[in-house]
Amino acid sequence: MSHNVTMSGVKIKDLNAFGQVVRDLSKGEAKLVNPASNFRTYRGQDTTCDAKIEMPGKHDVGLKKNADGSYTPVFDPYAMSPIFKNPHGDSAKSYIGLLMQEYTLREAEYQAARNGYTPNRVQGANGVTTLELVPVGA
Repeated sequence: MSHNVTMSGVKIKDLNAFGQVVRDLSKGEAKLVNPASNFRTYRGQDTTCDAKIEMPGKHDVGLKKNADGSYTPVFDPYAMSPIFKNPHGDSAKSYIGLLMQEYTLREAEYQAARNGYTPNRVQGANGVTTLELVPVGA
């Protein structure tokens, strides 16, 4: 029975920024290891990786490098530590969701600042975060 899943739809392009998000959200309980050749997961699964998030507990998150230089997370959603748990959902599958959302928001903030905008996070009543971009000097 296969346990590992590959997360698609989010490309991790900046491992330094990603590592900061890992550290911040886990309050230092997890860390990015780069380079890495293997990660801990359900026995019998492919454990090869190019980098990893070293997690508390028995399983890590592997990061596999894509042809374009970005990284894709590979993990076992049924045995992940809950340190990245999404506060708006209680499924184990959502544990990595908050990490990916925060990384995506930070990358958007960095890009906005590089392009002359001041990014402001606006938290909605429904828990959804919107990024408001204000031109510098406006």
